[in-house]
Amino acid sequence: MAKLYHSPPALLPKGTRKYVELAGSKSFLAIDEEKDFINVRNIFDELSLGEYWRDTKISSQIEKLTIKHEDAEALYDSNILVERIISTLDDIMSKGLIFLGIASFEGNAFETSVFDEMDLAWEDQETLMNLYNKSRMQEVFPDVRKGLVDSNEYVECNWFGTASKYFTLPGKKNLNEIAAMLYPYSGNVSGIVAVAQGAANFIILTDSFLKSNSTDTGEIRIDIDNLNQMFHLVEKGVLATPISWFKIDFGLKSLEVLTGWDEIKDLEQIKKVQDRYLEYHKNLIKQKKKTIENILDEDLGRIIDISCMTEEEIESDLSECMATLNTLNEMQLSSQEISLLYKPPKVLFSYGDLKRAAIFGAMSLLSIDIGSNILCVADLRMNLSWGEYVYDEFYKKIDDDSFLNLEGDKDFIELENPLQLRDIYSKSFQDIMHGGEIFLGLLELESNAFEFSLFQELDIGEQDLETLQQFYQDKSEVKLPSLKDGHVQIRWFGDGKEYFTFINHDCIGIYDLADIICSDPAYDNKYATGIVCFDSDSTYFFILNNNFKKNSNVIDEEALEIMYHKLLKSDMAPLCWFKITLGLESLKKHAFWKQASQFSTLGIILQNYKKYLMGLTIIKEKEKKYRIY
Repeated sequence: MAKLYHSPPALLPKGTRKYVELAGSKSFLAIDEEKDFINVRNIFDELSLGEYWRDTKISSQIEKLTIKHEDAEALYDSNILVERIISTLDDIMSKGLIFLGIASFEGNAFETSVFDEMDLAWEDQETLMNLYNKSRMQEVFPDVRKGLVDSNEYVECNWFGTASKYFTLPGKKNLNEIAAMLYPYSGNVSGIVAVAQGAANFIILTDSFLKSNSTDTGEIRIDIDNLNQMFHLVEKGVLATPISWFKIDFGLKSLEVLTGWDEIKDLEQIKKVQDRYLEYHKNLIKQKKKTIENILDEDLGRIIDISCMTEEEIESDLSECMATLNTLNEMQLSSQEISLLYKPPKVLFSYGDLKRAAIFGAMSLLSIDIGSNILCVADLRMNLSWGEYVYDEFYKKIDDDSFLNLEGDKDFIELENPLQLRDIYSKSFQDIMHGGEIFLGLLELESNAFEFSLFQELDIGEQDLETLQQFYQDKSEVKLPSLKDGHVQIRWFGDGKEYFTFINHDCIGIYDLADIICSDPAYDNKYATGIVCFDSDSTYFFILNNNFKKNSNVIDEEALEIMYHKLLKSDMAPLCWFKITLGLESLKKHAFWKQASQFSTLGIILQNYKKYLMGLTIIKEKEKKYRIY
């Protein structure tokens, strides 16, 4: 989770029955290589304490206002404003940061909307104010600041909304890539900060991003869906309370929003510091561009000598490069690797409704053939029950937090003895060899309406569990995917998806697959685990944790964020937990394995499969000798 260091009081103003903090600030916001945010310096910062009348008839009105802190010199003295702009940009460059823009925060108990972009309907404005006042009267404003005051104090933050990618920067691994992503953009985002379980959640409601070469007018778009989702999550207790307004203006053009800018914009020292920073930012990008040129040099034999290029040529190439990189970034955010899953477990088509939840478990053997098509060869376990939600007689509504009467479904598979396991394994591997396929591993599916994680490798936090539960209940009317020619479409997301789609390999046939699976240790008892979602068109496997390269229980936050974004913005619904264990070692996960492995027939079948697999790799080696490159 990203951190925001040295946040101003206006980000998290508090309130009680007797008083409320009223605050405002503008500050220089930067970002570092770790994708953490730094409030480098304040341009304007004030904090006042409003005391309410004690008379109950007018207790919602402020009687007295006391200024607790004020730093407004830069608003009235252009020399101070110039000094702060120059010293801050120089400080950002000296520390190896990137200037993100001007951040504005306002806390006014949501009495009015403070930014022109936030033209909310009166009903929404009133809802915000009522939610805030409810928290104020209950005095439930959690303190989410961490670290040491005046040293490394920070706030953990999440970003929600269509423009969240400009803050989470998925796939950007170093400062050069971050610089390339942010360079061509100006405009702003605005929204509401809501607190919950140790973090500040930035709910983006408007954005007007523009590329430098765009002819767009930058029309403001209010994200009503995101606002309503925030209201819903606050009412359900997933978010504690809305607490402040925020607005972030992007890039060097953000300086134009500062009071007094017109008086100083033509000063020589202002132009020089802007030029210095622009050159600094471009140099970060050029370092990335040189890396690309080195690759071109090695792969294509074409030498690109920047020293022989004119300034106009460099600028033109750089502009084209940035446009391409940002196009690729936008494609990356929406791209998914796709597989076809044949004979999928029936539980993938079981979802709850407003009155009940689907509680199920399944275990299936998987094989793979050319084109990365995946087949469920056999089901080792499949059980399905329907948990009926309790009807609360007092409140006259369904209590979606508790179950009553688990009703078993007729589709039930549970092996009763080791002989059955032996027969299923034997037949499955015979079918795999006869069909010219390769055994991939074991698929486990578990659904419990996301009450808790059913795989110990998937350490999901309480806040995420509550969010998933809410989506599960809210999406109960979503249409399930349909079988097309005996298969469903799987869209893979997250680190490790390449082990199921083979997207990183020049894979053209079964011999290539055999060579990859036999040579890569990831296909030997490694796992991937995460969450299955669906819509009427596809099934989505979001890989949130894997040990393909190293053992770690760290959740893939980028994949989780993409999943939440799709849940919020589309008809996609969360279905269940999944775990896929790769390789022959996965056969040992069944409870009857130890006894079944004693049967000689099963041992012979598995030995024959190993010989079959080795034969495919030998053919692959022979093929290499005659391949013409």
